[in-house]
Amino acid sequence: MYDFYFGENSHVEQNEETFLISIKRMLPKWMNSIPDSEFLALHRLIKKYCQEGTVLVETGVGASTILFAYHAMKKSGKIFSWDTNAEKASQIRTVCVETISNYLKKDINLHWSFVNSISTSEHSGLKILDELKTPVDFFFHDSHHVLDTIVAEIHAIAPAMTRGGIICMDDANYNFRSINEAFINVVRKKLGLPPIQPIEGNTCEIFHQEVSKILPKYFTTVEHLSDTYKQEHETDIFFDYYSNEFQIKDDLKMENSAALDHRFDAWKVS
Repeated sequence: MYDFYFGENSHVEQNEETFLISIKRMLPKWMNSIPDSEFLALHRLIKKYCQEGTVLVETGVGASTILFAYHAMKKSGKIFSWDTNAEKASQIRTVCVETISNYLKKDINLHWSFVNSISTSEHSGLKILDELKTPVDFFFHDSHHVLDTIVAEIHAIAPAMTRGGIICMDDANYNFRSINEAFINVVRKKLGLPPIQPIEGNTCEIFHQEVSKILPKYFTTVEHLSDTYKQEHETDIFFDYYSNEFQIKDDLKMENSAALDHRFDAWKVS
């Protein structure tokens, strides 16, 4: 299904971003929720900061997994992905086998560990990386978008982060403290139910601002990195292609278009 011809190996090597974006754009929407501009920003950060044998960790399987799997296989490294949706992980594995594995001639199963669990679980969440004695070079949050989960994930991943490691996140422009009211209201809308009223005390600062204050509690040095997403998202065809959905999500407060510059943010920590 995904076994298309992307050109000779020399062509792929010279057009790496085109190759990766081509794979991403074949995905159905339920597996392809991050913009192309964010996908490429992630790729460039990994390419710049991650060396041979790199370990990449993500909470939430999707288009990012294809990118992380590519770098893990190319750099003889490892990727750990947390998600409760095993069907999505299985589909993404198929995509990787028929594209990246074919190109690199490597077995994805030797480089990717899928963890079918919530990331904050005491015994099967991110904390097990410490048990596995696995140093983490790159961490991407894309799971339950509320501050409580973000804080719990940072707390769990911090002991495993390498010096100069990268922490980044999707939907850094949200501001839900404990409950994602927008997502709940979308579910209720589908069922013909009225929206819930705003929950008192459930609003925090936009996530990228909160995380900038949280990280210094765990690391002595924190550098807020510049990224190409902020320069490229305004011309990203991903937003045009799904414009109807984004408008509806914005109306339902599930998309914060006023702070779209900070949908993606990244930090270098030591």
